[in-house]
Amino acid sequence: MNGLEIFKSPEFGQVRVTMKGGEPWFVAADVCRALELDRTQTRRLDEDEKGVYSTQTPGGDQEMSIVNEPGLYTLVLGSRKPEAKAFKRWITHDVIPSLRKEGAYTVPEAPAPPTPTPPQGISYTQAEANRINACVAQGTLLAQLANKQGLRPQIVEALVLAAAGATLGMPLEVDYSAPIPPPPALPPAPPQRAPSAPALGPRAVEVIKTFERMRAQERGRLYTATEVAGAAGTSSAWVGTLANRYGLKTPENGEFKKIYDRFSGRDVECFFYNERGRAELLKQLEERKAKRA
Repeated sequence: MNGLEIFKSPEFGQVRVTMKGGEPWFVAADVCRALELDRTQTRRLDEDEKGVYSTQTPGGDQEMSIVNEPGLYTLVLGSRKPEAKAFKRWITHDVIPSLRKEGAYTVPEAPAPPTPTPPQGISYTQAEANRINACVAQGTLLAQLANKQGLRPQIVEALVLAAAGATLGMPLEVDYSAPIPPPPALPPAPPQRAPSAPALGPRAVEVIKTFERMRAQERGRLYTATEVAGAAGTSSAWVGTLANRYGLKTPENGEFKKIYDRFSGRDVECFFYNERGRAELLKQLEERKAKRA
């Protein structure tokens, strides 16, 4: 798409979009009108977030200011309009997916890079690979915007992982000790010639491998009584009482460690629960809650 494509919404009016360098660029005047912003707000965008689009009219060439996805998200953050969040959702859930359909959202032709190899034991259909690639691309844009807001690298990485986790069917609070959920079953396809292998983008493969590393690290994680209590919606004192009552403070369920107590000003010995101990405590807490109900 070289010209302008118009997207209309009863709530936000029309937004004109063009493709430039394989990326969607939005007419700044339309975005500012929808967000009730002064057009001068585009001046605070970085140079790589804004540009100029030229079009021919009966009166001659006309130039319009345009912004890319990161620039659009920056304008959304600067809007005080209550519907700004709904506008962002319309753009990310309707406009951009429509541009990406059937190859409309492409990159300039270039030598094909080597196809990344997915982590061992993970396989996806082409449709699932496309969804992962699109989700990771959006998460990376969010991470770039977060960097500009001065967020820590861990939070920036979490934005990308959250976006990919949603596509992978994982909640934001992932139980890393659980096995990887298999892809949803698809109906058998009619006999056809052998399709090419699904192509995961380099960033998507990197994110999936990061999930695997995080799971491996979490298998050896230890939990405090406060963390177990938070997961069960109770107090840490009650967690400690149950652990003593059922004899759960054993090497099979965790280990004792000395930590500094800022109230007493000295080191105190506390028990830290492993996955087995945490699971047993949550089970006991759930059973007692069911009996009370």
